[in-house]
Amino acid sequence: AQTELDELNAALPTRLRQSILQEAISGRLVPQDENETADGLKEQLLQAVNNSPLKKKWNSEPIEEDEVPFDIPENWKWIRLGDIVYTQTGLSFSKGDLEKKVSNPIRVLRGGNIHSGSWCTKDDDVMIAPEFVKKDIFLKKNSFITPAVTSLEHLGKTALIREDHKDIVAGGFVLYLMPYDNRNDGLMEYLAYFFQSAFYNSFCKTITNKSGQAFWNISREKLLKLAIPLPPLAEQQRIVAKIEELFANINKISKWLTITIIST
Repeated sequence: AQTELDELNAALPTRLRQSILQEAISGRLVPQDENETADGLKEQLLQAVNNSPLKKKWNSEPIEEDEVPFDIPENWKWIRLGDIVYTQTGLSFSKGDLEKKVSNPIRVLRGGNIHSGSWCTKDDDVMIAPEFVKKDIFLKKNSFITPAVTSLEHLGKTALIREDHKDIVAGGFVLYLMPYDNRNDGLMEYLAYFFQSAFYNSFCKTITNKSGQAFWNISREKLLKLAIPLPPLAEQQRIVAKIEELFANINKISKWLTITIIST
């Protein structure tokens, strides 16, 4: 019984976070303001796609009723992920490229650098000379990185890049999600939490193909067709603020539970 209680206490913070995220993306986390609507924001996002030279690579289709996974408030809108971002592949290189040693190498992130909602550098990161790196794949503010080929455990883990980096890129097995309009910080922060939800993680597992014995390959085409719940911009900001507040409280609870379990 004590073992079961300890396991429950250890799992509780994760369950609380997932419950909060589902409430957030369903429009139930913060009060609704009837004077706000996502209509204008959706039109703005679609216009950014139409104005992009990459428009020919994306063909948006109306979202059918059977694609809607859950209910959202009337003043929210559904929009496809491909109407917000486009995909870009990371750096491809050969082992021979890594043999050249320079004083100012570029760090190459791999799937192991990406966590759910964040990313990190590691001591064993690949380092490569700048001459092998194109400028358009350096990490850019308001873009996301996610493993394109990875183990089932890491599938769907997505991190928001919050500032430009002139010395870091992602590798060829990592997918960039690049916004057509990168000026909307609030939307990107909201999406960062959407990508951490159990709903999104489960969805990613339905759009993969087995690649070898231990790896899974995510379908870019199916990923971009995902229907995203889009709140009004002001509500996005309130949602993010509330999530951060609640997550901070959960972290305090988690520390208390850890201390309690250790002491008992």
